[in-house]
Amino acid sequence: MEENTNRGLMAGLLAGAAIGISLGLLYAPRSGVETREMLRKRADDMKVRAESLSHSIRDKVAGVAHPIGGDGHGEAQT
Repeated sequence: MEENTNRGLMAGLLAGAAIGISLGLLYAPRSGVETREMLRKRADDMKVRAESLSHSIRDKVAGVAHPIGGDGHGEAQT
């Protein structure tokens, strides 16, 4: 249950960030070149954050699967 809540929270935060960035860009007093450069930088930042989140989730899942007695893909190893 908690995992679904965390997943929903992250999805809501990412959606809110995307909407906020989009609205900010629509009303920003920058040239097209400056705006595109800013978008590239923010997209790169979001990619790094997403990769970091992915690694964090993977580590947490591995930490839970290991004490249970298996690799999380079948029967426990003895």
